[in-house]
Amino acid sequence: PSAAMIADEANNSDYAQVWEAVLQYVREGGTCVVMGDFSSFVKPLLMKQFFAKAGLFWNQSSYRRAALALKPSTMGPDLAVKLPSWYGPKAVSVQNNVAHGDIWYHADEISAVKDLGLDDMGETPVAFARVGNGRLGYVGDVNAEEDSDTIILAMCGVL
Repeated sequence: PSAAMIADEANNSDYAQVWEAVLQYVREGGTCVVMGDFSSFVKPLLMKQFFAKAGLFWNQSSYRRAALALKPSTMGPDLAVKLPSWYGPKAVSVQNNVAHGDIWYHADEISAVKDLGLDDMGETPVAFARVGNGRLGYVGDVNAEEDSDTIILAMCGVL
């Protein structure tokens, strides 16, 4: 496949083998995007454990709507021109050890949430991290907004 998508919170022990198979695919060079209903229904501790299995120590963070700016340095100019320059979904963010190079959207100098220090906490509703030879993405939008579709397609390499 070009990419795998995880669209719900089915990350309990009943599906552990599926998650392990997806992680193996990613480590061998595949792409997986965690999106859809996942962020709405996963419990905070389970989210932490879920990403920890991939070697990412992300925690569930804030649930809010915030206008965030694209961080083009994280994906290069050819892809950046295809993505929305501003992104404002109602979303569940991840934080804690989200590398600045993995953050696709962030609070910038003119963002309404800059004063909250989100960049300092490494908080974002959109992250795309290297896991082994592949990539694992997260899009925390809870309302399936159109801009999220564009971002997910970009992560999957089909934009």
